[in-house]
Amino acid sequence: MSNIKKSFRFSDWLDKKRNKTLVILIGGALVVVIIYLVLSSSFSGPSKEETMMVKEFERVSSDLTDYLDGLPQSQNVQLKDYFEKAFASYQLGKYPAAISGFNACLQMRTEDTERVALLLLNGNCYFLLGNISEAEALYRRALVFAERDKEDEAQAAVGGNLGLMYRNKGSLDTAQNLQQNALYLQKKLGHKKEEAIQLSSLGMILQTTQNYDQALQIHRESLRLFEEVNYPLGEINQLNNLGWIYQVKQNYDSSLFYYQEALTTSRNIGFAPGEANQLSNMGLVYQNQGLLDEALDYYQQGLAIDRETGYGEGEAQDLLTIGWVYELKGDLEEALDKYESSVKINRRIGFKQGEAAAHLSLSRIYQKLKDADAAIGESRQTLIIYGEMGNKIGEAKELQMIGQLYKIKGEFDSAMTAYQEAAKIYHQSGDQSGEARQLNLIGQTLRSQGNFKEALTSYQQALELTRASKDRYGEAATLSNIAFIYVSEGEAKKGMEVLNQSLKMFKELGRETEATTVAENIKRVEELLSRDTTAIK
Repeated sequence: MSNIKKSFRFSDWLDKKRNKTLVILIGGALVVVIIYLVLSSSFSGPSKEETMMVKEFERVSSDLTDYLDGLPQSQNVQLKDYFEKAFASYQLGKYPAAISGFNACLQMRTEDTERVALLLLNGNCYFLLGNISEAEALYRRALVFAERDKEDEAQAAVGGNLGLMYRNKGSLDTAQNLQQNALYLQKKLGHKKEEAIQLSSLGMILQTTQNYDQALQIHRESLRLFEEVNYPLGEINQLNNLGWIYQVKQNYDSSLFYYQEALTTSRNIGFAPGEANQLSNMGLVYQNQGLLDEALDYYQQGLAIDRETGYGEGEAQDLLTIGWVYELKGDLEEALDKYESSVKINRRIGFKQGEAAAHLSLSRIYQKLKDADAAIGESRQTLIIYGEMGNKIGEAKELQMIGQLYKIKGEFDSAMTAYQEAAKIYHQSGDQSGEARQLNLIGQTLRSQGNFKEALTSYQQALELTRASKDRYGEAATLSNIAFIYVSEGEAKKGMEVLNQSLKMFKELGRETEATTVAENIKRVEELLSRDTTAIK
């Protein structure tokens, strides 16, 4: 690779293309409820620059790293022209068009590092379209070329993005190893922006494993780096992460403090979608304290901003959060109206991910209205959309929901079919935790039918998977299920031993609600043993 390519930086080229010095970098999950703040070609006609800004927000809020190698400065005129057109589509969030353009570039003669860049960008497109399996396949292909060329920048970018795939699948140890290596390489290269992104991603892993104090330290370091390189929107992202963690820890004053800081920064730089998002975050803090009227006020403020600025997807998501408040207040008809409006907006602007989320909310409402058939219908609409998107994990999650609805109806065979289809998807994607969940649900369904022996087999298979994936919560829950079978089969003493293992794990994980439930079950078994000595085996 030439010296020109070695010295080329994505941020430099992007600044030139935009004629501004600010590159928007926001990583990590923003709130418990996913707030979609992504621009589309909605009825208000946002400007091209606004669209580019928010689409970049979407990409980096997922902790994705871009890597362009020297493609914008390629001496191959045709390759450069094709790439610039494809990357322009990528910046505007027109991912199918970008994929087509990057594929056209791949048909030309390219160096290994250029091929890495094109494969990685295509992977990012598929990831953002919800097609995780295709994204992973492309990242793996890119990694082969990156390792062969021994190019640190390429390996760092691809390894970090591949780590996100493992994080989504629940393989957190593998994800952490990949992202720690990416972090090491970014530090070695002196790329502080990318280092901050990797730190954010590592912080998200710690959040997933509920290591909140460690996560706070990581996100603070990421915030420091973003401040050092003067990326305000990167700062906003880390302020969001800090606010979210304090919210989970029920330290609501600290949570509001960080969200207010993020709100102020959003306003200072004129980032309206960020401003609306912070208002939603603040509303969620009040909602989690049971202050629904206060929460509704913040959500309405966010809705007004999104409507005024023409962010159709933001408006649709605001309607979901507002509907959620009405749902909690018991006004199901008002909630239903908001969710249906969200479906219409998402369908009009072609935002499938948002439409799927709205159908999920409608399914939940119909469950509360005791209309299982309507709930299943909405869930199947979600399933169809995920299929169109190529979102296999989304399909698996929705099949699980459909199975649960059939189980409520007493249609156990249909429930089993849905769980088995979901388990198959998780198995094919390598998500052991997801597969274990389905095996637990299959076991519960078999148990409901009195098939204790088959249920035990399903639970034991789930237990092996939770241990293999180091899913300690899943292991504790599975042990509790296994204990129920032992007690039901007259092996109460054996069931007690397993329940105590489950209790110990839940306590170690800090899951007090689950620990309390298991402790109550232990008392019941102790009472059984004291009354009936035949239960001891």
